Amino acid sequence: MLSKKESGSNDILFSLYTKELGRVNALAKGAKKITSKLAGHLEPLSLTHIRLVEKKKPHIADALLVDNFKNIRTNYQVFKEALTLLKFIEENTFEFQADEPLWQVVTQALKNLDRAATLLAQRNLNVTPLVEKIYKDVNRVLGY
Repeated sequence: MLSKKESGSNDILFSLYTKELGRVNALAKGAKKITSKLAGHLEPLSLTHIRLVEKKKPHIADALLVDNFKNIRTNYQVFKEALTLLKFIEENTFEFQADEPLWQVVTQALKNLDRAATLLAQRNLNVTPLVEKIYKDVNRVLGY
């Protein structure tokens, strides 16, 4: 999950990066309702199995959370860097252009940040060297 925006009174438009399709903007009907089965599975900075259905534009039929990277969420500095990385991916990719190497680099980067988040906080270390390596890998895959 890269980002989300409100769309109407009960719907949310999600920007996803998928292994098979690349970046996809998909609508989740009724996702803002309290009774929504999708709400807990669809948050930015989460790895989720999603079933898309094609209408005029893709709709999210169902979702199952795989990893919410909870350690990233406990360290403000790492959390901020992870969200910035997702925004960078969203801004530098085109819709429906799959790039499996980019998928691999980004998912591995989030896993590394998740593992490092607690250690960085315990030892009062800076996340900058890890983030610089991640951007170097992402830029290499993107061809920059």
